[in-house]
Amino acid sequence: MILVLFLVGFGLVMLYSTSAYNGQVKFDDSAYYLKKQLFATVLGVAAMYVLSCVDYHMLAGLAVPGYLVSLALSSLVLVAGSSYNGSKRWLALGPLSFQPSEFAKLAVILFLAYMVSRQKQRKNSILSLGIVLGMVLPIVGLVGTNNLSTAIIILGIAAIMGFVSNPKYLPFVWMGCSGDGMAQQKAKYEEIVDWITEKIENGELSAGDKIYSENRLVSIFKVSRQTVRHAISVLGDKGLVVSIRGSGTYVKDSRRGINKKRRTMRIAIMMTYVDEYIFTGIINEMERILSKAEYSLQIAFTHNAVERERNILKNFIHEDVIDGVIAETTKSGLPNPNLELYRELKRKGIPVEAQGKQHENVEKAVLVLRGGTRRRLLKVPRA
Repeated sequence: MILVLFLVGFGLVMLYSTSAYNGQVKFDDSAYYLKKQLFATVLGVAAMYVLSCVDYHMLAGLAVPGYLVSLALSSLVLVAGSSYNGSKRWLALGPLSFQPSEFAKLAVILFLAYMVSRQKQRKNSILSLGIVLGMVLPIVGLVGTNNLSTAIIILGIAAIMGFVSNPKYLPFVWMGCSGDGMAQQKAKYEEIVDWITEKIENGELSAGDKIYSENRLVSIFKVSRQTVRHAISVLGDKGLVVSIRGSGTYVKDSRRGINKKRRTMRIAIMMTYVDEYIFTGIINEMERILSKAEYSLQIAFTHNAVERERNILKNFIHEDVIDGVIAETTKSGLPNPNLELYRELKRKGIPVEAQGKQHENVEKAVLVLRGGTRRRLLKVPRA
């Protein structure tokens, strides 16, 4: 009990340490995430105490019904589940929603404990162990259709409970060899990576071409959006593709062996808010002048949030498709924690024109384009 409470307390301290700044920037409360987790922790500790006062033998009668209910709920998800971020894992009951896969974890633990205790006389045989573990395969299959990670956890729970209940190690050596064979199969994200890589290498996708959208890849491979995003991230790490926010993912033109397509030079405009009085005129004038120089615009808004500004700048750096940046810095009356990212852009040879609040009434905005060309973009009358 002391160890559990220590781990919970340590986790809360670490959570506050890592989330305080983000909570202050986004919600003006450094303890925002801590409060939410603390509330859940109090509920969990209270539930733990109540269950500790209950005779666990009473739970034996709930083992089989609980397992059958988990099978029914997991089946119901397939036909009536709610989809979030491309994954159908939730059931909605009015204003409330829950994941049956989480209930399945508890049901499997209770069910296996009940079955193992009933087979005490045969628990040392391989057949007995196989029967017990085989009983959880239906729920593993149902959960695994839309939540592979939880299915693996449930299978792991079954293996550990079988190991604890059986003193013989030989069956588990056999199971380990079987599991190693399964591990040799490619993960879904690897299939996507190999498929897109093959299309790039055989010329079906050339430098600058836009690859399939997330929705299209989800439909083709029957996977979640998270799996697709992980595959795109791996392709990005390999230097094969680049993702542009609000536009899509493209084959990167710096890869060897690919005939490069001429890419339109791109200028990023980063602003805090949309000022309807002057915004339209400014952007129209920028677009007119930059279009003549064969430049295109990419516009982003920080909403005066430091964290959002940081994420936008990181994207500029990692995407490597920006040829110049005009930025209205956030919270210009305070020290900017993102200055190092602006310096990183300049180190990469990307010109940056940063305008703070103290420069709102300047008569002109000038951007030094890559290659050294200076071009006046617009005139803004003094207030």
